[in-house]
Amino acid sequence: MKPGKIGLIVVLIALLAAGTLFLSSWLPAEEPRYSSTNAQSDGTKALYLLLQERNVPVARWRDSWEQLPHSNGHVLFLLEPDRWIYTEKDKESLLEWVESGNTLVLLSHPLDTLASQLGFSAIDGIRDASMPMEVSDEVWLQDMKELYFPRDRRLRNETELDQVWRDQNDSARIGRLTSGQGNIYYIPEPALWTNAYIEQGDNLALALYLTSLTEGEGKVWFDESLRDQRWNPSFLMDEAEEPPAYSDLIPTGAGWLLLQGVFLFILWLYLKGKRFAAPRWETVREVRRGEECVYAMGSLYQWANLNKEALAIQQRALFRETATLLGLSRRADAEEISERVSVLVDPALAERYRLLQQVVNRSVKLTGKELVKWSREIQDLREEMKQWKTKPLTRHKSQPGPNK
Repeated sequence: MKPGKIGLIVVLIALLAAGTLFLSSWLPAEEPRYSSTNAQSDGTKALYLLLQERNVPVARWRDSWEQLPHSNGHVLFLLEPDRWIYTEKDKESLLEWVESGNTLVLLSHPLDTLASQLGFSAIDGIRDASMPMEVSDEVWLQDMKELYFPRDRRLRNETELDQVWRDQNDSARIGRLTSGQGNIYYIPEPALWTNAYIEQGDNLALALYLTSLTEGEGKVWFDESLRDQRWNPSFLMDEAEEPPAYSDLIPTGAGWLLLQGVFLFILWLYLKGKRFAAPRWETVREVRRGEECVYAMGSLYQWANLNKEALAIQQRALFRETATLLGLSRRADAEEISERVSVLVDPALAERYRLLQQVVNRSVKLTGKELVKWSREIQDLREEMKQWKTKPLTRHKSQPGPNK
C-alpha cells in the first residue's frame, strides 16, 4: 500500500474517532433503576413530575442520611436500598430521623436487609395481579378500590405490625410500624410506582395518600443519596426479577469505540501482510472432555492469580443462600451460619462449612486443581440445600468434604 493511501486512512479513522467521542459526550447518561431522574419504564420520574405539577413540596435527597432535615413532618420515599452500599451508622441515622416525627416509605423486594431488620417479612408471588382492596377507615383510602402489583408480593400474615392493609383475599399488602413519633410504611413491590405501572389501578392514588402524610409541615423526598454512590456487588437479585442485558453493562459510547478498535486491528493485520484465506476442514478431530475444560479454566484462574477471589465469591454466595434458608440475616457471619447448620441439620455438615471458610481465609495460594476441588464441594453443599428446601430441617448424615 502506498504511503499516501495509508496517511489518508489514518486521517479518516482519526476523524471518525473524534466524531464518535463528540457525539457520545452529548448522549444522555443512563439513569439508575427506580431513580426519580429516570424517564425509562423502570424509573419514577413520572411520579416526581406529577407531584411538582400538583404543587406538592417535593425534592430529591442526595446527601447522607445523617444530614436529613431535623424538623418533623417529612416523608422519604426509599426504593430498593439493598442495591446500594450504606453503613450501619447510616441506618441508625435514618431510624433516628423517623423517630423524631417523620415518615419512611420503604419499597423493596422480600429479602431486603433493611426491611427484615425493621421487622417486616414478605413473600414472592407468581405473576402480576390487580387486587381489589378491603374498605379502609382512612378517608384517602376509601376511594382506592384496586391496586396493581407487578410481582404479586405480599406480607407474611404472621408478621406483627401496627397496621396492615389487606386485599379482599385477606392477603396483607401494605404494612405500617410506629417508631417513636414517626411511622414506617413497607410495600414489598419496588416497581409499584415506576413509570410503567404508576397509572395501573389506583397505584397513583396510593402514592398521593402517602405524600399527604406531611400534613403541610414538611417535604416529600425521593432518596437519591444511595444511587449517587456505587453499586453494591453483594446484592442478590431475586428470581422474579429480570437480570440486566449485556448491552446494559457497556457504557454509553463504548460500543462505537470497541467497533473502531476492531476495525483498526483488522487494518493493522492487513498492513502487516496478514491475509484471511478461505476456511479449510481439519482432518483430525479431537473431542475434549468436560473435565479437561474445567481444569483448563482452573489453570487460567491460577495464571491470573484469581483462584482465591473466585472461590471466595462462590463461598459468599453459598453462605448467603444458607443464611436465608435457615432464617438468618444474609449478612450473618460464617461462624453463626455454621452453628445454625450444626444445630438444625448435622454437625458433620457444619464442619464442612467451617473447613471451606478456613480454606478461603488461609494465606496460601490455591492451585487450579484445588479451585476445581473446592468448587465441586460448594456445588455438593448447594445440592444438599435443595434437599433441605423439600424436606423438614432434620438431622441426617452428611458426606465428608474434600481432603485438604
